[in-house]
Amino acid sequence: MSVERRSRSTLSSSSTAFSNKFLSSALNPCLRNDDSSRSYAESWVKKYNQKPRSNAQFCLEISSREALIDRNQVFAQNCRKAIRDLQIYGGNDALIASRNNKLLTFERK
Repeated sequence: MSVERRSRSTLSSSSTAFSNKFLSSALNPCLRNDDSSRSYAESWVKKYNQKPRSNAQFCLEISSREALIDRNQVFAQNCRKAIRDLQIYGGNDALIASRNNKLLTFERK
C-alpha cells in the first residue's frame, strides 16, 4: 500500500490559491458599481424635500441642529482648555502645535 505524501508548502499554497480565487469570485458582485440604489435614494430625498413640512418638523430640525452646535462648542472649548493647560504647565511644543492644528481643522468644518 503506497501512501501519497505532500509537503506542507504544497498544501498551503494550493489552499491559499483556492481561497483567493473563491474570495475574488465571491466578492466580485459586491464590487460592481450599482447605481440603482443610489438613484432610488436620491429620488426619495428629492420627493421628501418637496413635501410641505409642519411646524413640529421645523422645530425638531432646529433643536437637533442646536444640540449639534452645542456639542461642537463644548468640544472646541475643551480643546482650548487643554491647549491652555499645556502652555501653562510647559507641554511639548509639538503637541501644542498639533492640538492647535486639530482645533483649527475642527473649526473649519
